[in-house]
Amino acid sequence: MTDAERPAPASPSEQPTREPGRVEMGAILFLVGAELFSGLLPFSLLGWMTGIALMALSAVWTMRDKIRGWLFLGAGYPLVEALSLSASALPRWGLFVGVAVLMVFFVLQVVTVIRLLSVRALGR
Repeated sequence: MTDAERPAPASPSEQPTREPGRVEMGAILFLVGAELFSGLLPFSLLGWMTGIALMALSAVWTMRDKIRGWLFLGAGYPLVEALSLSASALPRWGLFVGVAVLMVFFVLQVVTVIRLLSVRALGR
């Protein structure tokens, strides 16, 4: 095959894109669900562990995306559990600080979910 007959390599803008599939959607749903249903301790803990495992198995997300997911989605469940268990022992100002931290963390989680659900290029 001559150089003229060889196809040119695809440019980054022409590379196929992949959207999050079942594994990625499952990871997000399990992690967010574990946080929302943290009162159902055995089920929420199992859901949290499943979400962490699914995030690790994702072929669509880059390592940077996975780390961001583990930090902001994976840490949500332990943070909610820790705050709910220590809420009665905290002074009044500590409760306000805890609620403020949860509100900022919630915004970071929403941004993370939006980023993880956006279309990803395979060649990244």
